[in-house]
Amino acid sequence: MKKIRAILSIILAVVLCLMSIVPVFAGNEAYGIEHGAAIFNSEEKLEYFNESGVVKRLTIAYSSNSNAAKLTVTGSDPYTMISYDALGITNLTAEEYPYVILTYKVASTVTATPKAQIFYCAGSITEPASGYSADISLTKDGAYHSTIVKLSNYTGWTGTIHALRLDPFTSATNGEAMYVDSIILAKTSAEAKAIAAYREDKANGVIDDASYTVKFDEDSFASYISFELGSGLAGDINSDGDIDARDILFMKKYLAGVSAAFDGEKYDLTNDGKVNMKDSLMLKKMVFGLIPAGGSLGGIASATYEGALKLTAISTTPYVDVSYANDDELLPAAQYEYVVIKYKSDKSGTASIVPTAGGAEGAAHSFSVTGDGAYHTAVVKLAGDSAWTGNNPSFRFNFFDNASAGDTMYIESITLAETEAIAAGVN
Repeated sequence: MKKIRAILSIILAVVLCLMSIVPVFAGNEAYGIEHGAAIFNSEEKLEYFNESGVVKRLTIAYSSNSNAAKLTVTGSDPYTMISYDALGITNLTAEEYPYVILTYKVASTVTATPKAQIFYCAGSITEPASGYSADISLTKDGAYHSTIVKLSNYTGWTGTIHALRLDPFTSATNGEAMYVDSIILAKTSAEAKAIAAYREDKANGVIDDASYTVKFDEDSFASYISFELGSGLAGDINSDGDIDARDILFMKKYLAGVSAAFDGEKYDLTNDGKVNMKDSLMLKKMVFGLIPAGGSLGGIASATYEGALKLTAISTTPYVDVSYANDDELLPAAQYEYVVIKYKSDKSGTASIVPTAGGAEGAAHSFSVTGDGAYHTAVVKLAGDSAWTGNNPSFRFNFFDNASAGDTMYIESITLAETEAIAAGVN
């Protein structure tokens, strides 16, 4: 089968070019907590701390102004903890994740000693204990900073990871606070550096990527879409590229038992698993222009540009593959919970998106297609799907779950969105 790659280019001004970096945020849950990525960009994400039941001499609240968790000191020796055990996460190992990155900010007015600590619990060490911690030097200037700690350099970082306890200050005055953007585990040094740079820039507003839109036009028909066009034409029995009287002759010879080259797909025009007079009659209708000729053998769909990305069904279950793997930007699936498709079609029905990162195939996330010929937006939540993972993810777009050959859908844009509210605002 002939595989055609078409690339739909994305022109957006965002700063990182990290195509060679190993995927950063892999996760079965929104924001990748099941793979060690705790990003505190909403109130619900505070559960990563609260589920542990360990919040000592601190109050923890979500700061909408800072888009982070605010840890405010209420007594001496303040600390809180992310307990992966309490969250039901048992698949993280110290051997796979030797690094942790803390992205934080502390105001310049804070009088606290500029030092935090992370107590790590792994293997046989199931509770925080003296001798199993790493110190972090803090910068107090009111800006976000990312600090990488290589925990594999520390005694006891081995086996299943149970928890990380964060002591935001080794000494502080009541009312002083640390803002925590994220605490993320990483597999390699390169990955840790990519995470650190990305989270720091994002938290400081250098990167504004609450949504990321690919809007298709004639000049940018070159990115991230691939499709199975198929090869050969049904009815082109002698494979000369035309459907004409010579194909009728080949069909006649075959039905008469006279030796003739045989390709079942080309002869069985009625797709009933048989080759008989019904197929001969259909072939004659094709040749005389009474019905459309041919149809691409083995094809799934085609994509062209006609004022927008035009997707045309070849099979009854047409799809195109969408991948951000070639994008110059860092687009973590963990960052984007939603995909928004802006489409129009004359055919009503259902469509679906299936995440396909790393060769895995996730669930089909369906939406209803309005077939009135006008543009509509479909919002699909992919966060929580095990195959919606990594940087620059991918998905299969089944633009009709049940189609006839020739059915079309036009796509004006595809948007990745951080939140439901942002996704709902795409137009």
